[in-house]
Amino acid sequence: MPKKETTKRSRVKPSVKADQNKETPPNQFPVIGIGASAGGLEALQPFFSTVSEKSGMAYIVVVHMMAKQPSLMPELLQKIASIPVLQATDGQIVKPDHVYIIPPNKELNIFKGQIVLLPMANKQPFLPINSFFSSLAIDQKENAAGIVLSGTGTDGSLGIKDIKTHNGLVMVQSETSSKYNGMPRSAVKTGVTDVILPPEKMYEWLVQYFLVNKIKPDEKKGLSKEDPNWLNKIFNILRAKIGHDFSNYKTNTLLRRVTRRMELNLVDNPGAYLKLLQESPKEADDLFGELLIGVTSFFFLETLNHLICLKKRF
Repeated sequence: MPKKETTKRSRVKPSVKADQNKETPPNQFPVIGIGASAGGLEALQPFFSTVSEKSGMAYIVVVHMMAKQPSLMPELLQKIASIPVLQATDGQIVKPDHVYIIPPNKELNIFKGQIVLLPMANKQPFLPINSFFSSLAIDQKENAAGIVLSGTGTDGSLGIKDIKTHNGLVMVQSETSSKYNGMPRSAVKTGVTDVILPPEKMYEWLVQYFLVNKIKPDEKKGLSKEDPNWLNKIFNILRAKIGHDFSNYKTNTLLRRVTRRMELNLVDNPGAYLKLLQESPKEADDLFGELLIGVTSFFFLETLNHLICLKKRF
């Protein structure tokens, strides 16, 4: 929750104007986490040059930096960005239409919509992008997006798995547009990547995705667990193409995962998605992988709860 205003401000009598100035609660707008290393500035510049003043999204950038050296990245990005670019500070409330850059010699996490800065861990390899993505996944869930840009090594690959598990979006810079393709290649190999694009095309895609994502599942045309006919058709297509029947699994979990594939394809109509599923072998494979993530997570939790109950008995 946002901290209270200063004592002087708190003496002001409540008014309509004061109510209008309240901070937007966390989880009410998309938070875009961006991880980069070598060649990251060259990828961040074309990305932020396309971001509009009223995107309604917040952007948190975690890059590998030299310890104990001041960073010029906020100033360099501000020259091309149309929204404020700030060096992140501890306890800062994340706001939409702002960019927050990790300071040198720090680890950055997010907790209840606020920036948390920790001393840089004394361990090798130090992987701050993984740590940040994991905290972003837990804190923002389906309103989180993790983007892996240019860099060497594998940082970010573990973190994007957490983002995917919590129904967030995973984007990766295309190898052909990356100055250093180690991190993008490692991220793609995880199998959880949703979209691969050059940086200058990512923002437009994010806008379209979160625009569709704002529509609640029961508000999408014909999309309701109360009418399972369209879901049964999807199960039928998957059984024919993949050879696995998902119809007996938990409906709410399956509904969320199918809905997410529709959002990734920028489709809000079940009929259009069914047509895509029929005609695209790749989409059938992608949906199968998406459903497996949800089902695996569900059974892992069920098994864990069962083991805990057994331990208490004995």
